[in-house]
Amino acid sequence: MKKVLIRKMILKKREDLSLDLQKSMSQAICSKIIKSLFYLEANSLMLYSSIRGEVDLKALYIDALKRHKSVFLPTISFKSLKIDPVQCFIDTIWEKGPYGILEPLYKPNRIKMVDFDLVFVPGVAFDRNFNRIGFGKGFYDNFLKRLPKTTLKIGVAFNMQIVEDISSDPWDIKMDMIVTEKGFLCREES
Repeated sequence: MKKVLIRKMILKKREDLSLDLQKSMSQAICSKIIKSLFYLEANSLMLYSSIRGEVDLKALYIDALKRHKSVFLPTISFKSLKIDPVQCFIDTIWEKGPYGILEPLYKPNRIKMVDFDLVFVPGVAFDRNFNRIGFGKGFYDNFLKRLPKTTLKIGVAFNMQIVEDISSDPWDIKMDMIVTEKGFLCREES
């Protein structure tokens, strides 16, 4: 099935989930991550601000700050189709950015490209070959290719977003792991 059709089908399914179900499944996903060894051992991570029914990682954000981890969230540049990570703190001020996505208020001294231990990646759909479909602009593929190979790229989704097969393009970046409310899918070489 073509990416456009998969995107349309999964977005409709995700938008049909009740807010209560989205909240409880998001909490279950955050809980699984918080208990995982890879998270407990990580020092630096990049999260995202959820939109349009994506898994909400607020609980993970709060936990990471309490554990004194270096936490980053993306700011988006439409001109360059680029994601710039901004370090966040308990006192971070938020503003609506492109597409109404909450972003850390731009602070030039806070934009950093670091060797993240973990990068949590939203998606519209994922498959068991660790391919991902986003909204189709290429922001995350452009960002992920700039990361060192040691960074663990973790797709975050509800289980209903896992599809049989996604045809990948040469520029698509595979995930190392996918987490849903049901558990973790891990690549053997991860």
